[in-house]
Amino acid sequence: SLAKKAKDRGFGVLAVADALYNGVPETGMGTTSSSSMWDQVRMGWKAAYPNMLFLASIEAWIELEKAKLVPPLIVDGYNSSGILSQVKADVVKQLSYETTNGHLGFYSWIACNASSTDGAVSTCDRDTPPAPAARWPKLEAGQSLIDSQDLFPQALAVTLDVGGSKTRLRLQEMIAAGRYNRLVRNNLVPQENIDPRIVSSADKWNPIDAKGFCKPSPNGSMVYAGHCVCSNETSIAGSTCWGNFGNNQQNGGRIFSTMATVFESGLYQDAFADFKANVINLRSITKQLNAMDYRRPLLSSDRSYLRKPTGSLARAMCIEMHHGPASVALKDGWGDDLCDYYKDLTFGLRTGPRGMLLGFAVGALQLKVSASGKLSVFGSELSPHTSEVVRKQINLPPWVRAQWPKELAGLQIGGINVGAQRGVVLSCNASEALELVDCTATFPRSARNMVEYEPRHAILA
Repeated sequence: SLAKKAKDRGFGVLAVADALYNGVPETGMGTTSSSSMWDQVRMGWKAAYPNMLFLASIEAWIELEKAKLVPPLIVDGYNSSGILSQVKADVVKQLSYETTNGHLGFYSWIACNASSTDGAVSTCDRDTPPAPAARWPKLEAGQSLIDSQDLFPQALAVTLDVGGSKTRLRLQEMIAAGRYNRLVRNNLVPQENIDPRIVSSADKWNPIDAKGFCKPSPNGSMVYAGHCVCSNETSIAGSTCWGNFGNNQQNGGRIFSTMATVFESGLYQDAFADFKANVINLRSITKQLNAMDYRRPLLSSDRSYLRKPTGSLARAMCIEMHHGPASVALKDGWGDDLCDYYKDLTFGLRTGPRGMLLGFAVGALQLKVSASGKLSVFGSELSPHTSEVVRKQINLPPWVRAQWPKELAGLQIGGINVGAQRGVVLSCNASEALELVDCTATFPRSARNMVEYEPRHAILA
């Protein structure tokens, strides 16, 4: 229902009509954080990130239909494929823009600064975008464009083939501009440069203490008013209020999640160097933590890979926000506390580094496993038919040859286990000239057709 067009029959971009989530910076409700479940509605009236996820969910449903695992979806006379094509076209119409060199980017979101008399429902035109000149703080019929140049939805758009080759070319530009210390940024334009109230705006904190920070609830119960989240259960070391987010919403894993999504969309020229550096650093961190070696700084050979230390002012403000010295009583093995570092690079649990490592292999081979059990590499299907071992030489598409890392010449990717109890082992070798990959898939003895094996996940061994 959120994607139904208002004026014509059919479907378009998913729009959130709740005015509390209109994406207008004054409300402090807009954010482009790409890992919290709240962000799917908090990003605003019409946003790229949730719409790319919406498209991915429709594609997933179509796969389930083909596998005869769900009934065909028919809404207002349109089947799932028809809905997909309509939404995809409207996403390009409303959320995309051409760069000066003709490549295709996507606005982070379109804010709506018009609502019903009771302030509950956004009343902007859900079917028509504002003109390109209506960038925040400019408005057109209540709508305004906000663009922090997010890599996450751009990479998803490439994977979902939204906008064609122009979208991929724009992503390559963004990766080149957005890599920092072998990781990609979430967005190229700092959101506070657009408006400092976009992220967890303090103008709506309620209740607040005498210094303007969120005031802890007397009984420690969860309070969500504006952006105050207070709870004894979700805070640490006597700090009963986090100020803007509770400890249960740390948005961890954003960097690795974005890195995995970028990898999966297809490798770029520096992808192998980034992948290698991440693996080396993660191994070093794991080894030191497992040994409980606190005598030297964590990852002493590459400290810039970790979070940035706070200065005296930021630390003092952090302690004030957490209501006093008790909030920093808990120390780690090195004697550091929660106010010693900025929370700009968190290794979260939702996707974490494993997703990033697997994403490299998936992106290198454009590996896909459908719900019906079909395995494909660069769009070429590998099926057992009458043999348990299937070997196939697959020509690399032109875009792959143009942007693949040169270090991948002669690359061998092996040990990718696809499936559950009856796994399929896939190994691929790239030619020295990076013109083709030679892949071998070993299927279980019982798998005479792909429907017999259970593709649930892939693990990079």
